[in-house]
Amino acid sequence: METENMSQSKRYYWLKLPKSYFSHLEQKKMRKHERGKDMQIVYLRMMLLSIDKGGYIYYQGVYDSLEEELAEEFDEPVEIIRETLDYLKENNMISIDENSDCFVPESLNLTGSECSSAERMRKKRQRDKASQCDIDVTDSDTCVTSCDVEKEIELEKEKELKNTLCSEPDKPAPNPSGILLPLNDKSFYDVPLDKISMWKETYPAVNIEQELKRMAAWLDSNPTKRKTKRGIERFINSWLARTQDRGGTYKNRERDEKADMEAALAKYRLNIEIPDCPDGPFQ
Repeated sequence: METENMSQSKRYYWLKLPKSYFSHLEQKKMRKHERGKDMQIVYLRMMLLSIDKGGYIYYQGVYDSLEEELAEEFDEPVEIIRETLDYLKENNMISIDENSDCFVPESLNLTGSECSSAERMRKKRQRDKASQCDIDVTDSDTCVTSCDVEKEIELEKEKELKNTLCSEPDKPAPNPSGILLPLNDKSFYDVPLDKISMWKETYPAVNIEQELKRMAAWLDSNPTKRKTKRGIERFINSWLARTQDRGGTYKNRERDEKADMEAALAKYRLNIEIPDCPDGPFQ
């Protein structure tokens, strides 16, 4: 049963490139660079790398930069990777957030996928079609009509099967906290209470609820930098780790209050008028 469930949940992905893909202006402009063809290959491999991650390439932090990690992944010189990323950013073909995660929006538009059950049904339909045509080979008109009918029936069955087996409906988070973080697909991540408890132990100097609300406000103001369902917890951990490293929520607050007090005292000193002493200090 477990093997069957794993097989049903497996998905296959591919890029659907139109015939005119390399005639697009962005591709023509890229090809005019000195190493334009290498840049085009790097971009295609970036789309393939992000194909099953909602269009994202996540920086793993193994190397010092995303460029170095991609160079290692693609076995290409870092200079070509850097030149490609600069071109893609200049032409709004990718975006890189503060965590060095790269979003490739075109990969979402060009991605095709199907689950393993749909693939089995498609192959079965092809076998049935070939078998039916072999039986009716003496009557070509009958064969064409029969195969077309079979195709329509199997297509309808495949659609129903995809809806029942391949769909992954959103499930509410267990023990939701009510703190909602907007995602890039316009849904929300309701932060679970058990996650908040774990983060409180991991980042003791951080006010977790307050920082989560700050994240929600930041994501609301930066819709192009919102995360996927898979990447949102990595974003949260990175945010909390940086806050912890900077002294935590409470220390930052104390530092801000101290700075405000010092600024107020400095302003007060400037406003004090020191009276002149006509007799001098020794009279």
